[in-house]
Amino acid sequence: MEVTKSMNFIVSHIYREGNVCTDALANIGLNLNGFMWWHDAPNSIRQEVVKNMLGMPNFRFTTF
Repeated sequence: MEVTKSMNFIVSHIYREGNVCTDALANIGLNLNGFMWWHDAPNSIRQEVVKNMLGMPNFRFTTF
């Protein structure tokens, strides 16, 4: 007897303002030459991590 399993998922886009910490880490990673492991958040994003932990919003202002 063959058992077939399926997985349902939803793909959505999250703007970089939705996760500033991840965006900042990705930007840091662009400049790395190899693997990097942190036990704590890098100093350059520590303020954003605290804001994220406190649930503070991130706003993006644009001009047209």
